[in-house]
Amino acid sequence: EDERLDVSFWRRFVQSSLAFSYERRHTKDEILTAYLNAVYFGDGAYGAERAAERYFGKDADEVTISEAAALAGFLHAPSTYTTWEGEPLVEQATARRDRVLGLMLEQGMISVAEHDEAVAAELEFAPDPLPDDPAYAPFLEKVRQEVEEKAGAEAVRLGGLRIHTTLDPDLQHAAVEESERVLPGAEDPAAAVVTVEPQSGAIRALAGREGDFNLALHARRQPGSSFKPFVLAAALKEGVSPESTYLSQDLNFSFQDEYYAIENYDSVERGEISIREAMAESDNTVFVQLAADVGLERVARTAQDLGITTPVEAYPSTAIGGLGDGVSPLDMASAYSTFAGSGMHREPYSVGLVERADYGKSSTPYEHRIGGRRVLTGNQAAIATGVLRGVVEDGTASMYHDLDEEIGRPSAGKTGTTDDFVDAWYVGYTPRLSTAVWVGYPEGRRSMVGVHGLEEPNGERLPMDIWSSYMARATEGDLSLQFPEADSSGLEISYGGG
Repeated sequence: EDERLDVSFWRRFVQSSLAFSYERRHTKDEILTAYLNAVYFGDGAYGAERAAERYFGKDADEVTISEAAALAGFLHAPSTYTTWEGEPLVEQATARRDRVLGLMLEQGMISVAEHDEAVAAELEFAPDPLPDDPAYAPFLEKVRQEVEEKAGAEAVRLGGLRIHTTLDPDLQHAAVEESERVLPGAEDPAAAVVTVEPQSGAIRALAGREGDFNLALHARRQPGSSFKPFVLAAALKEGVSPESTYLSQDLNFSFQDEYYAIENYDSVERGEISIREAMAESDNTVFVQLAADVGLERVARTAQDLGITTPVEAYPSTAIGGLGDGVSPLDMASAYSTFAGSGMHREPYSVGLVERADYGKSSTPYEHRIGGRRVLTGNQAAIATGVLRGVVEDGTASMYHDLDEEIGRPSAGKTGTTDDFVDAWYVGYTPRLSTAVWVGYPEGRRSMVGVHGLEEPNGERLPMDIWSSYMARATEGDLSLQFPEADSSGLEISYGGG
């Protein structure tokens, strides 16, 4: 883009040289044809054929002199003759058309009669194309945001871009349809579903919208116990074995002059249990103790290294998902993809390539390069996955579902529920896809008690209902891969905490 806008003598000299060389090998008609087949006419239309279809609903060889003059007039500044939404500005377009017709008459290209008839003709633009499938709207918002960040706002303003995205339309529709199937009522809570490919970071689906608000992208909700795997990851980095034990019991303590009382759901005290068992049972008291032993700063840093982009504060409540700013469904899918990706975190992205076709030439303002940073060793990620497999096989995720049977392959994941059943999560993954599902009311702290007659609408219910049916569709026909084997023999086992 910087080169295109360069007006230096050297730039003009290069352009002139290229033009001279091209003209020696092609006739004027060939050059004009190539230009008109590639140039941008505005509102997403490249080339005369596509422009004729977009603006007048007909093939290029069917347009009238009046319509052809209007299209030619658009070329010098396509955005001048349509609104941001693509609606033609008839008055400006007509004035520009008349200017072109006048030049055609002066140059003897049309007769006076043809000129007068064309000027008298009213421009009748084709109706707007059918609106974009609303199922794609949340994903497309992410695309627009990413293109502006990577290719620049000026490139977006100038238009003429061809954007290659990571969207899987089948998965996107499945996410929307399964959310609507589980939550069909007008008074039901909303849902957001995000799927990230661990091996690349490619966002394959991003669904969930309330009015104009993108829940999957912009919602910041408390993750509850779905945050606990990040505490586990921090512990594994410090050499702590998931077989280490802690006393599951009510906790009462002060931290930085604040009093904390931590208890488990229904005030259950389980006695001495391992970290692995505490994850399966979603034991709050064990994970607060574990976070304190590992170091709250380490937990916060590990969560962000895994993929959480919002601030994570070093407080005891952070260990069980009590965050100041909350997290987005996209962040959660991205963070869990690090476990599925053998400890490598790859930034989630929706745009793979941005191309521009301009004046018969193509350029690439942006191309995504797949990279990554190592957060966990492959073995640490495998151990974490083994612990989260326990949640699926024997823990909270097995209360109402048999996920291995329902989706036809092994998966790992964690449920999450916040106080008063305001937010409910299930975040899980297979070796090839990481998916986060959030359910709640967008307007804030509104309890979901009573939705569909549920007294306890926790992460094991509505989010898992969506996750299970969606992932069954998302993985249908895919290879059934096993997770890597883990070796925890080198980790330190401690007993009773501390």
